[in-house]
Amino acid sequence: MAMMTSEMIHPIGREIGAHFGGGRAWTAQPGLSATVWETPAYQLLWADGGSETDLRRLWEARQGRRGWVVVLLSATDHPDKVRVVGPQSAHPVRVIPAEIVWNLLRRSRDYAPREAAALFASEFGRIEESVVPGIRVKDLLTPHFVRDRLRRPENQSRLAEAVASVESAGNLGWHSLFGKLGYRVQQLPQRGYLLRHDDKPVAVVHPYRNPSLFSRLTRNGELPEGLVLADCQNHGARWAVLASENRFRLFSSKPSVGSASGQYVELDAGDLERENRFYLGLLAPESLREKGWLTGWLKEAKDFGEELRKGLEERLIKDALPPIARGLGEHLESQGADLSDREQLRRIEEAVLTLVFRFMFLLHTEARGHLPVSSAAYRPHSARQLAADSLSALTQLSPRSTQRWDRLRTLVRMVRNGDRSARVPVYNGSLFAADGFPGGELLEQAEITDDHLGPALAAIAYETLEPGQPGLDYAGLQIGHMGAIYEALLSLRLTRAPEDLAYDDKKDVFRPMKAGEQPEVTKAQLYYQSQAGGRKAGGVFYTRHEFVNHLLEHSPEQIASADLATT
Repeated sequence: MAMMTSEMIHPIGREIGAHFGGGRAWTAQPGLSATVWETPAYQLLWADGGSETDLRRLWEARQGRRGWVVVLLSATDHPDKVRVVGPQSAHPVRVIPAEIVWNLLRRSRDYAPREAAALFASEFGRIEESVVPGIRVKDLLTPHFVRDRLRRPENQSRLAEAVASVESAGNLGWHSLFGKLGYRVQQLPQRGYLLRHDDKPVAVVHPYRNPSLFSRLTRNGELPEGLVLADCQNHGARWAVLASENRFRLFSSKPSVGSASGQYVELDAGDLERENRFYLGLLAPESLREKGWLTGWLKEAKDFGEELRKGLEERLIKDALPPIARGLGEHLESQGADLSDREQLRRIEEAVLTLVFRFMFLLHTEARGHLPVSSAAYRPHSARQLAADSLSALTQLSPRSTQRWDRLRTLVRMVRNGDRSARVPVYNGSLFAADGFPGGELLEQAEITDDHLGPALAAIAYETLEPGQPGLDYAGLQIGHMGAIYEALLSLRLTRAPEDLAYDDKKDVFRPMKAGEQPEVTKAQLYYQSQAGGRKAGGVFYTRHEFVNHLLEHSPEQIASADLATT
């Protein structure tokens, strides 16, 4: 049977027809129809348009309870992209470059169904995590740096010139690519290869049969990244590369902070669009040699994150912690609590820190692409949207409304329990738990009015409270930066003002008011102060590492990993 009109028009539709032949028409119910091709690995459907709900219903009708691997495609407004549903669930409806989808379909046509399903799930998840198509970043550089700073004309032209001799990187094997980039590729006696330039060791490469092996233990129970990093130490190379086909996972054997194995940039030459081929210059000798471009860019990215951290820390102390504490204090007083009791203040301190870092963690996770802010189902509930709405309504926030508190609570529960319709996976980290984490129980019981919570959420997300500005680039923050902020805020104590107080900025101290001064804090109002009596964070009074440990064990990438498990 002839293929449908939209299928004939869309480039991937023509590819499907040429490769698989004519499909057969199938109707699930009136108004829901598709063209179907059956292969040993999967069932492929092409739908002639429809809403996301229609596509999900169509996929579910075809898959039924038969356990088939079903991949449903449909056109978008962009000829280079398609909507994709499946292979294991009707959620989410993804938008993916058509060429990538086509390559996966062709590659997996003769796989066993389980292998095909695993490949689709892994690759679709990887694509969703990409900073730009073909590039993933995990704490080596930052998404902001790759997406924005490397695109600056001076950086982009350098990278493009370094790969000018590489005609068609997507069709080259790893050995040919590094040779064309100017390296001498030397086979090592035990395993792998050493890349040399100007007769100096630059990088160790361990090739693998396919990219999925990057994340699997070897037959001897060893981690691939551990092996290649160990060989870097043995051969005096700064950089480590896991390579397979057109994919390259790049590690630094000497990171400035953190574990070398947990930080990398991954490039897929086959997925890079033509205008983004310059990114392959990150692998060039000019980038990886001693004191090369990448060394300088890593320092620049680190410095940017550090400046962002300092500014954010100051805003949290001045504009976020106090209003949240006062909102929680009002709630406890309404329940008969005595805020002159140090134990009640301690409860508020814990709850404030947990609330603030929940919101920061969500902004960070959204900025790095691990929560689906582009999804119409998630976007209205997102931390980014909640902060934007709070900023735009600052002059209208009511002391009688808890609308923003209700929205924040809904978002926390979506992350805690998962929400398949909004493409939010279950997140098992204790930061979002109802109990078992400092302050969690109070946050489950309390309410904070909009006049307290709204300004605080805006202060966490924005550099100033002026309307119309872009939000802070939380993608430029690394987990270590947030841990450092948390440790700094532990040096502050929540206090109840014994009288009206002024703040001396030069001396960093709260003091009794002088004649003619306006109070910074009024009598009986809650405020934060350091051990020295000011508001600037210093050394900690006591050590409590719940949040720092949580970040080390539950990074944003876990949300992405959980997403793969649910799709």
